[in-house]
Amino acid sequence: MYINFDIIRRDIHSLSDEGFVEQLSRYQQALKKTGKGRHQIRELKRSLIFKKYGKNGRRTYTKQELFLIRNNTNKKESLILEQLYPKRNFHWKNFNKRDATAQEIDVKDFSFIDNPQETLKIFQNMAEAESNKALHSCTINFWDSGIRDISPYLLLGSVMSQMFPFFSGGHMEVSLKHVVRDLQLDKDWKINLRDIEEPDPNILALPVLRKEHIEQENKEIDTGSAREKVATKIRIMFDQWLSVVSDQKISLSEYGRSYLWNIISEVLDNAERHAIINSERSDGKWSVTCFMEYKKESNDYTCCMSFFNVGASIAETIGTSTDPSMTSRLRTYIAKHKHYDEELLTTVFALQDNSTRKNGESVGGYGLMSMVNFIQKMGKTNKPEHLPKIVIISGHSYVKFADGYIVQNYGDVAGNRYQWFNKSNSEEEPPDAAYIFRLQGYIPGTIITTRFSLDKDILTNERNNGTANN
Repeated sequence: MYINFDIIRRDIHSLSDEGFVEQLSRYQQALKKTGKGRHQIRELKRSLIFKKYGKNGRRTYTKQELFLIRNNTNKKESLILEQLYPKRNFHWKNFNKRDATAQEIDVKDFSFIDNPQETLKIFQNMAEAESNKALHSCTINFWDSGIRDISPYLLLGSVMSQMFPFFSGGHMEVSLKHVVRDLQLDKDWKINLRDIEEPDPNILALPVLRKEHIEQENKEIDTGSAREKVATKIRIMFDQWLSVVSDQKISLSEYGRSYLWNIISEVLDNAERHAIINSERSDGKWSVTCFMEYKKESNDYTCCMSFFNVGASIAETIGTSTDPSMTSRLRTYIAKHKHYDEELLTTVFALQDNSTRKNGESVGGYGLMSMVNFIQKMGKTNKPEHLPKIVIISGHSYVKFADGYIVQNYGDVAGNRYQWFNKSNSEEEPPDAAYIFRLQGYIPGTIITTRFSLDKDILTNERNNGTANN
């Protein structure tokens, strides 16, 4: 590419300050394409600045402007952001046209388990600010003292690299900073938690694991071994949790370890095989993390584990099924509840045992109910407020396994488990709208998030039942 720098110098002199900042960024990119070295590019850029403002009276740039000049701030493709804020492409603004007025986004009760609609609204506000409002001048204030659901933080970490760099710090409680750092979410968010020096001994966390990062660790690793590596790490983490709770007296049995390992492997396998359906911009990437936190005031060990993958929703996936028998059963189920949201019914149906997408598939279709079963057994407690909760978010669908809707009936001779989310646990009745409802927004992919407590006394009594053992 040929660049006439004499014309550039002449034209830049007549530009406004805002136009000059934008042009300077463009010229810097053009200079790089010429193959010139760093020193030559720096000198040419400096000569343009001197031409505009003079050697003795040159303009002083704000930190925001310098940051944006140095970095490529073109809009990045993001399936998540475009679904959170559907007008993103139409309303996108380049940095020189944005309002530099400081803005704030308050994050409170950040939990898809406890506060789903409002939590999704926070993400929508962030996506809109990223698109056209904030100029590296938006502070995000996290007012929660701890994490009650790790999935919103996992989702934010997944999307942060695709955002315009609008985030410039904000408030965060010290107790929350400990969990964020132990999960290494600060790396995803590109923030520096300088005031956190020592780790919190009451937190035992598995840093966020992402498929692409694991594969980068070893170029020869295949997707199967990536899943196996994560499944092994989570299995080890559960044993560590149990050892802390029980003073080394309880651990997963060999059966329990194998059971958990298979659950994690199938969940991640589903994420890879099903996420790319009807989506050209997804390659089955997933993220997973978990942690346990001990709360002295309540003598409670709270555990959170979450998965997230980008791509097609559960309803979209099951809609492409090649199994005629399964498709017929789904149509029959939807026909029984004509006035109910079809996407919600499809999602509920797909979560049941043996609801696999491919005809003749010998594996698959059991991982989710197996996870519900495992968490239910691990999280037994006499404290109603600490009962296990498992939430599935996919597309517009919100599904919550909790309270009376977590135990599954074994409804056929094959021992398949069903949860239809009504008092009789029957597919003849529609799901309870308090536990199955439509979100006021869309998540392109699937979030599986859990929260449960470990009770030492109950685990001790149950340690011989095949899940936990000496």
